[in-house]
Amino acid sequence: MIEELPAGTDSRKVQKKPPTRVDMVATALRNEILLGSRYPRERLGELDLAEQHKVSRGTIREALQRLAAMGFVIGEAHRGYTVREFTHEDVVGLGEVFAMIELQAIRSIRFPVSSETVQIMRESAEQMSELDLLRDFDRFWELDRTFHGSLIAESKRPWLIDTWLRQQPFLNVITVPTILRPGIKYPGSVATERHLELLDALVSGDPEVLHRAIEDHYHQHDEAEIPGRTL
Repeated sequence: MIEELPAGTDSRKVQKKPPTRVDMVATALRNEILLGSRYPRERLGELDLAEQHKVSRGTIREALQRLAAMGFVIGEAHRGYTVREFTHEDVVGLGEVFAMIELQAIRSIRFPVSSETVQIMRESAEQMSELDLLRDFDRFWELDRTFHGSLIAESKRPWLIDTWLRQQPFLNVITVPTILRPGIKYPGSVATERHLELLDALVSGDPEVLHRAIEDHYHQHDEAEIPGRTL
């Protein structure tokens, strides 16, 4: 799986270890859950998954334990693991959580923000325009974490940075419905535009402008329900 980035880390400078079999299986299952090929409350049998991925049951068990820790599956004693259900209301609520974390961060930021932070955020946003978000969503989420992590890091509040890091897996949950809305194309250029709007608000140094920009950024998920399915 993609290595989680500390807040404010430039993704270009992170040296990633080669993925293990557990990493690859966990990533594959997570993507199946997010993209809808695994359904809410579907039972995930270790034996079937081991045969499908051509790995040991121990590898599958470790991958499922990791996904449970991230909140994508639920493990029950003597019953195994099932896919967790995320409703539209859950997606909207998660967006509100991330907005509240960033709104808390801007109360502690000393303006103007550093030029290095602005550069990292701008480059992360601009690189999104080169992506096919369905094919390259792991890279998109990496850039998204770098962008928002840089903003959070400017708060210089360790507890807030830690809170943000702990919520990272759920960024995927609130992003996928937006990308997959039926009949609506969501190219990387749109992601770039929305992130640059937020960056411009940050650079302005006006807390009220930034407050509105954060609310707008996360409330784009309010209308992103996918008819006929939940996440």
